[in-house]
Amino acid sequence: MAIPACSGVGRRKRLSKLRASGGGQPSLTLVFISLILFTVLSGTIGFAQDELPKGSIEGTVIDSSGAPVAGAKVAINSISAEVPVALTTDKDGKYSTGPLNAGSYTILIEVKDFKSNRFFVTVRNGQTSNGDRKLVRVDPGTPTLLSKVAPERIAELPIDGRDVLNTAQFEPGVLIEDGQSLDATKTGNFALSIHKESGLDSLYILDGVQLNDETRGGTTENVALSSTSEIAISRAMLNVSTGPTSAGTVNLTTGSGGTGLHGEAFGLFRDKSIGFARQPGGKDLPFRREDFGGRLGGALIKDKVFFFLDAEHVIQDANRAVVMPSPFQAFSGSFSSPFRNTSAIGKLDWQASSKTRAFYRFAYNWNKSVDNFGDDYSLYQNRNNSPSHAVGVDLTRGKYIHSLRFGFLRYHNSLLDTVGPFGGTSAFGLPANIQFSDLAGGQVQFGGSPFAPQETFQENTEFRYDGSRRAGQHTLRFGASVNRINVGGYEKRFGVVPQLTTALAGGTDPNPLDYPLLFATLSNGQGFSTEKSAFGFSHGGQTDNRLQGYIGDSWKMFPNLTITAGVHYLRDTGRVDSDLGEIPCSAANPGIPSNVLPCSGRNLLDQFSNLPGIALGRPVRQPNYDFGPQLGFAWDPFHNGRTVFRAGAGVFYDNSLFSNMRLDRPARLSQGLYSGTNVLTCAPGAAAGTVAVYFPNAGGLPTAVRSINGHDLATQVCGAPVGSAASDVAALQADYQAAVAAAGSSGNPNFVGNTLSLSVPVSGMAAFDPNYRTPRSYQISFGMQRELWGGGVFTIDYVRNMSQRFGLIADQNHVGDSRYLYVDANGIPTAALNAITNTIVQKAPSCLTTPLAPGAIVQNAVSCYISSVPNANINDFAVNGLDSGVAFLKGLPASIGVQVPASNPPLDPRNFGAAFAGVNALVGQGEFQSSIGQAVYNGVHIALKQSVEHQFFIFRGGDVLLSYTYSKFVRRVPWPMTFRHPSAIKCRLLWIAGINFRRVGA
Repeated sequence: MAIPACSGVGRRKRLSKLRASGGGQPSLTLVFISLILFTVLSGTIGFAQDELPKGSIEGTVIDSSGAPVAGAKVAINSISAEVPVALTTDKDGKYSTGPLNAGSYTILIEVKDFKSNRFFVTVRNGQTSNGDRKLVRVDPGTPTLLSKVAPERIAELPIDGRDVLNTAQFEPGVLIEDGQSLDATKTGNFALSIHKESGLDSLYILDGVQLNDETRGGTTENVALSSTSEIAISRAMLNVSTGPTSAGTVNLTTGSGGTGLHGEAFGLFRDKSIGFARQPGGKDLPFRREDFGGRLGGALIKDKVFFFLDAEHVIQDANRAVVMPSPFQAFSGSFSSPFRNTSAIGKLDWQASSKTRAFYRFAYNWNKSVDNFGDDYSLYQNRNNSPSHAVGVDLTRGKYIHSLRFGFLRYHNSLLDTVGPFGGTSAFGLPANIQFSDLAGGQVQFGGSPFAPQETFQENTEFRYDGSRRAGQHTLRFGASVNRINVGGYEKRFGVVPQLTTALAGGTDPNPLDYPLLFATLSNGQGFSTEKSAFGFSHGGQTDNRLQGYIGDSWKMFPNLTITAGVHYLRDTGRVDSDLGEIPCSAANPGIPSNVLPCSGRNLLDQFSNLPGIALGRPVRQPNYDFGPQLGFAWDPFHNGRTVFRAGAGVFYDNSLFSNMRLDRPARLSQGLYSGTNVLTCAPGAAAGTVAVYFPNAGGLPTAVRSINGHDLATQVCGAPVGSAASDVAALQADYQAAVAAAGSSGNPNFVGNTLSLSVPVSGMAAFDPNYRTPRSYQISFGMQRELWGGGVFTIDYVRNMSQRFGLIADQNHVGDSRYLYVDANGIPTAALNAITNTIVQKAPSCLTTPLAPGAIVQNAVSCYISSVPNANINDFAVNGLDSGVAFLKGLPASIGVQVPASNPPLDPRNFGAAFAGVNALVGQGEFQSSIGQAVYNGVHIALKQSVEHQFFIFRGGDVLLSYTYSKFVRRVPWPMTFRHPSAIKCRLLWIAGINFRRVGA
């Protein structure tokens, strides 16, 4: 149908009239019409929107058995500004929200005696979202301060390097330590210092089998980061099943294969060009590290047998700075310190049934490095080789759970001397490589590494059983283990060349060879410390059978209160030489004159102290009664699992290392050749013939050697420039080693019956006190853990660790103690008078007019000496005996001092020994390892951990970890302790923080 042409014209006319009537403004009629249209349209749109179907949330709340949980409070909050919804589950455990707008909601479900459950739900229009949840009954846990790093977090933590122990550094009271700061043999390893102790004292466990080095402490293996599925660190109130440690445990679990073939490969590279800090002295030195490896896992038989393989290799090449003080700046430089490490794991898992599981695991670690242990250019090469095997079976039978572990470990460590940048075949006049060190300590020490050469072998064969049984509200735990530990090897301290020491004394000469010789340490050329064969060596073996057992109960007194109690038993059979009997006086060398023997028919070691109540000669007590009880509780006062208070107290025993036996056993054995040292000690200004080194003598007490190569030790070797004295010291060591070998043909030169002394500084000997006890700690801890908000957990704990009975070496004869000035039966200090007489005869004979006697005669003679002798020095008197028996006679008895004149009857040799000869001058220094050490650690550990599981920005989650430690560590010892490494001992305030994000799609 055609449209009339006039219709459009007519409309235009009407609009023109409307505009004309308003004077150029819209009329009221038009505004009114517009408002009506807007209202109608808005209502239509709103009606359409109201008609869109909303979403909802419906869910069922059940417990772990599947039973519905009625009366649970369900709080629903939207991230948007919607009004919160509060619901309660019905008798069937169900709840329903009704219509909700689309969006993200947070749901919190709470009910008494069940752990609160918070989770996120996304609601979409027209859909019902699932809000089902299974609640776990409240379990306050145990009072153990336990930290775990979960499998999915291990590879994500921001750590330096790929050693798995690095992942624990975010925990309060825990520090990662480089092994090179702990012990020379630990270069290339890491350790965890847990509150009070160094990392050498922590207990390391891999798949239920111990990894500790029983000679030096610390771990025997480096475990790769990618091979580990979980690491658990116990810091206080240790589990009743824990072995010998009072510091803490590091429990590692290796990975397992799963369904489907899975794995990874990686390669990492880093060098100084990407931000490596400058080394001491501002040195810009080469650094390069390559780390590569991979892992592979899967099923060999579906749902039954799984395999897991992991291997990793580290190549690190670096130069380490050595900064010398004035006047030796010319020797500042660096040395090459390469490091190589290979770690590998192979594992088979067998899931025989839902109640039976078994595994076999092989682990291997090899590493080598070059280090100096803080001694500048005195370098050594350290090598470690450590294969291990483990077999495990886990069984569930009714109310019982059984766990069996078998482990075998073989560890080999070796240290070899390495030529540094200033070493050579004939460097400094010695017939072997030699370096210098300790320039910053006021002394210059020349010589090869004091730790090389040495080799240590260890072989563990361990069987362990752990069981548990549920009985009502009680969970009983019980178990036992047997570990046969064999160690062997040798240690030739200063075995390559002697160590020469000279004092700087503010000198300005830039040539260290020009400074005078102060003292020298000599090796006896032997390396073994026991008479037993092991690992292909004729001597050096040690064996221990470690027996452990425990029983404990975890009693759930109330749903929110758990009480734990238990006792642990430990027995080591070969750590204190308790197999050796008493040493009678008749065991003394028959060549010792009768007037020199300290006793007859009695125990020889008893003579090292005549003080009442001290008996040193009895056999060392075998510790058979080391029981460690413990008691603690964990309490959830609000019945919701968000707040837990915990406290506990217990007794925990430490490990007594085999290295302690190496100080004792060679002194108790009458036959054989064993490792030992000797010392040349110089005294500036000493007269000729007054300085001696004592060589062993098969026919009696050691013999004084006062010259070498025709050179008097006091005047021509001591005080001579070390560059020229070095050849004489080397010859002195060669003669000393020859004398040791000759004396050893008829008896042990280190035997206390031949030396009548025990001295660590001189011979390296210190016997066990017969009352020696296993070190232990009394531990108390209490604290709180609180979930502040979703994913945010705050903990605060106080730990008090009171260590007792750790070994300290003390001279029981108190040689050099001013309280024990020797006086004869008439009360006259005859040894002191003889020392003064000999000094004046040597230095100022005109001052000696009459025999000296206490009082004015001695004072006049000394005053005359001071006015007559240029550069008069107290050392003139000390070298003649007005000193400690340690300085004058190298810790040997008075009878080897100044030659005793022949007479009938024989003169008392004590009149010719040191003035301060100790309790009994007929014996020398008597150093014993006594269980008298004490220490107290007090620490507050605070941590805040926030885990974010929902997506934000470009991340799908993340973690924030903050930890803070305030601690104080006090040792009750009469001398200041020196620590080479940073630890909680020195750092009372310690902050650690870490942030980790997980990317979307990662």
